[in-house]
Order: sequence, then C-alpha cells, then structure tokens
Amino acid sequence: MLGKMIKEERFCDNRLTDAVKHLIKTCIYPTPTLANLLTYDRRYKLYTYSELVKRVDEMGAVAFDMFEKREINGTLYWVSKQEIDQL
Repeated sequence: MLGKMIKEERFCDNRLTDAVKHLIKTCIYPTPTLANLLTYDRRYKLYTYSELVKRVDEMGAVAFDMFEKREINGTLYWVSKQEIDQL
C-alpha cells in the first residue's frame, strides 16, 4: 500500500528521505501512520547556477559550502543546506 501511494503522490527519493526524517523527529504517537508520511510536503527554494554565482559574488567563496547540488529532471539546482537541516 505504501509503495502504491508513494507513486501516486509522485514522491522522489529526496522527498521520501526527507519525509521519513521528518516523521522520526516529529511523530508524537507510539505508532506512525501512512498519513504521517504521505502528507509531508516540505518545499525548498531552488537556486539556478546563475543565482548561485550571484550569491558567491555577494558572500564570497564560502557560499559554495552553504549549498547542496540537486538534479531535478536532468537540470541542476542548488538548495541551501540550512533549509535542509531545518527538517
């Protein structure tokens, strides 16, 4: 059932991983439900390469260490590691 619902809700690997981490950190009941997992919908600000370069211009080379690369549908984006850590 879970596998079928994950496909229907169009979960990618990263979203599923984030949903499981979130569930582990926030579930207050002794037994989590499928709904606890499937309702997770954390969104991140995606930065293009040109936006990343602009950040590096503003902040210096340290900005490269503050972002994580993600490939979505064959296109590279960067996500703030700080946002990811706030799960």
